[in-house]
Amino acid sequence: MPIGEFMGGPGSSMGELPAARGFWRSPVPGARPSGVPEGESDLWPLLGQARVLDSRSVLMNGRNKGLNRGFTLVEILIVVVILGILAAIVVPQFTNAANDARAGNLATQLKSLQNQIELYAAQNNGAYPDLSADWTALTGGNYIKDEPLNPAFPGDNTAKASVGESATAATWGSATTAWVWNSADELIRASYYDEDANQVTTTATD
Repeated sequence: MPIGEFMGGPGSSMGELPAARGFWRSPVPGARPSGVPEGESDLWPLLGQARVLDSRSVLMNGRNKGLNRGFTLVEILIVVVILGILAAIVVPQFTNAANDARAGNLATQLKSLQNQIELYAAQNNGAYPDLSADWTALTGGNYIKDEPLNPAFPGDNTAKASVGESATAATWGSATTAWVWNSADELIRASYYDEDANQVTTTATD
C-alpha cells in the first residue's frame, strides 16, 4: 500500500475494501500528505476512493446522456429526403402495374365480347345485336352472363357498364359511355383504351 497504513473500522483488515469509516495514518508523526489541511496531518479521508467513485459516476452519466440523445434536425431531414426519393421511384411503378392490369382485363373482355357478338349474328341471320343503349340483346340471350365493366372508365359500376352506338367508322371510344358499339365496322370498343397499343389512356377516344 502507498505511504501509510490503512486503518479501517472494527473488523477491517488488509486487502479488504476500505470501510466507510476508514482513514490513513501517516507513518511519520507530524507529516502531512499533500492536499490535507493543517491540523489533519495524522488522519485524512479516503480521497482516492472518493475520486474513483466520482469518476465512475461521471462515466455512467456520460453513457446515459448518449443513450438519451435525440435526433438532430439534419438527421431528420436526411431521412425525409430518402423517403421522398423512394416514394418517387416506387409510386409510378405501382401506377404502371395497375394500368397494365386494366389493359390486360380490357383486352380479354373485348375479345370475348366480340366473339359473342359474332355468335349472335351467326344465330340471327347476320343481324347484329342492338347495343345502342344497353346489353339486353346479349344478356337476355345468355350470350354474356353480366354486363361488362370497363375498369379504365371513371365512375361507378353503372357508368363502367354503359354502352352506346356510333355509326361513324373507326370510332375508338367515347367520353360519355364506357363501351362503344361501332355499327359501321361492327366492332365493340372500350373508352380510355388504345386497342392497338394495348394501353390504358387518359383520352377517351384513343
